[in-house]
Amino acid sequence: MKLDQAIANKLMEQVVEVTNAVAMPYGVQVRKRQGRYTDLELKLTITLAGISDTGETQQQRDYRSYASTYGLNPSWLGEAVILPSGRWVEVTGFNRSAKKNKVLLRDLNTDCPRICSPDLLSRSTLV
Repeated sequence: MKLDQAIANKLMEQVVEVTNAVAMPYGVQVRKRQGRYTDLELKLTITLAGISDTGETQQQRDYRSYASTYGLNPSWLGEAVILPSGRWVEVTGFNRSAKKNKVLLRDLNTDCPRICSPDLLSRSTLV
């Protein structure tokens, strides 16, 4: 059997769904980060993140904590933003360990994770 894009996408969705069902009783959220496939192989990267009592992940909490330090608006977390390039994204968190592109985003057109620098986000427009 050869893998094509439709099969790879369906498998990725099912893997995340099943893993989420197993992890949820432990207070852990599973998110798909990226996936790649060839004719015979599918590689999938997922993130397992603990959920706080308020329902926030560590990356969401970090965005609220560090946003003002980088000149960002803390209330933009979870909001739709238009980047200077015209791309529509949702602000999803902050990666403390990244050197440059610390802001975590989700592309609203493709539903893919994205990253950007705090400077780029500060020049963006809230929708």
